[in-house]
Amino acid sequence: MVVSRPRSEPAVERTAPCLHFDIQLTEPAELRWTCGSRLHMEKAVFTEATDLEHPAYGTLSTLGETAGLHDVQLSTVGPVRLEIDLEPHKGPRHGSVPGTEAEQRRVVGMLAEWAWGDDGVDLTEVVMQAPLADNNSDQPPLSDRLRERGWDAADMWLLTSLAPKMMEHKTPWCIRPVRVVYGSAGTLMVWHPIADEHDWEPNQPMPPGKRFLVPLPECRRRHGQLTAIQGTDGTAEAGRLVQDVMQHHDWTEWQLTQRVEQWERQFFALARDGAFEAHLDARHLGVALDEAHQLLGLLRRINRDMARRGRLGWLPAPPVEEIEDSVTSLRLEVQRRTNRVETRTEALNGSLREGWTLLSSAAGGARLQLDRETSERTQGFQNAAGLVAALVLVPGLVLSLYGAEVKGLPGMDGSFGLIAMAAYAAVGALSTFSTLRAMAYRKRALALVILVVGFFALVLTTVLLITFGWD
Repeated sequence: MVVSRPRSEPAVERTAPCLHFDIQLTEPAELRWTCGSRLHMEKAVFTEATDLEHPAYGTLSTLGETAGLHDVQLSTVGPVRLEIDLEPHKGPRHGSVPGTEAEQRRVVGMLAEWAWGDDGVDLTEVVMQAPLADNNSDQPPLSDRLRERGWDAADMWLLTSLAPKMMEHKTPWCIRPVRVVYGSAGTLMVWHPIADEHDWEPNQPMPPGKRFLVPLPECRRRHGQLTAIQGTDGTAEAGRLVQDVMQHHDWTEWQLTQRVEQWERQFFALARDGAFEAHLDARHLGVALDEAHQLLGLLRRINRDMARRGRLGWLPAPPVEEIEDSVTSLRLEVQRRTNRVETRTEALNGSLREGWTLLSSAAGGARLQLDRETSERTQGFQNAAGLVAALVLVPGLVLSLYGAEVKGLPGMDGSFGLIAMAAYAAVGALSTFSTLRAMAYRKRALALVILVVGFFALVLTTVLLITFGWD
């Protein structure tokens, strides 16, 4: 027996499934069963939801009169939209929800059989295979039986990055593939584990009220499109997923623009404060610029992959109503939107190159300033050394001569010798210091002249001392 109760009542303790999923029926009335991350990301959607105890899946959040459908093939009621996350943001990758690949396959098979009966077995085999790499030359494999029953398949890649307001000093991103099987009976979308990532750590501290995104929550879907897709069958839902992915990449391009502008603000703030005049701490600026460029390169790659799939006809082709002039199909919408992203990313790439030029110029200016300061310090040292040599070495030489009691030195045997030593020391110190200063400024001719003048000054000093002070 299935029991429904308001969400406010406590749920019965059960072992959670090893994956998160969301099942929707839109015809003849909206019905929904959800387990996992979307309950947290889309609280506004589930304000009228109730808890239901399902025999196989435990506690589910439900919308509509779903109590009597747990043992009914859902596709007999209407087209089914089933979305499964093999790696929820609190899932086996991070160790908080157990589940091996075999257990995940079992649960996916149960959900697919609940939705489509016997087709669910073949659908499970298709969606549990790893999606083909982006820019691969093959289409997803699909059995002849499924094709005869009107099913088709497509692979897509979703690039997600955190906005600067959520993570200012890092640029976390991850790439996730999704395999979609669609037909008139509904659509099965399975998000496979993260294929590549950078600083993507959902368990790290986040700003209050912020969470790492689950793949394309409904609250962030279809905020812009160029065509209005008609119908609620699987092809239409798969087409809307294409629009969601392109809209998500538009948002990624927008917040990448914010990061480039943020970097420019930081750079010019340092320049305004004069940080480049003394020294340049380019490490954090260089790391931020490199991470932004990595994200840009990934966005261009994933965008080109989407454009290629649309050009080759590997994406759904549901009927649409025109919103933007001359866009009369989903294929044309994919072409136009990917061209727009390509144009904007080219402009961003130019901005990043200019950023490297600015950083290089600032580093060059800072280096020039550092060399100038080093030269000034070296010159100061040379001046000090010259002064020491003039005031210590030359007077010391004069004192050593008088201490040797060389006969004939002026004032050698009287008090006049003190005046003589001072005169010799003054003339020698002045000549030495002037010569060293001229050599420091690379004026060798002047230094030679000073030496000659200094020699004659010593001779003249000796003559004067002998003439006026000989005892």
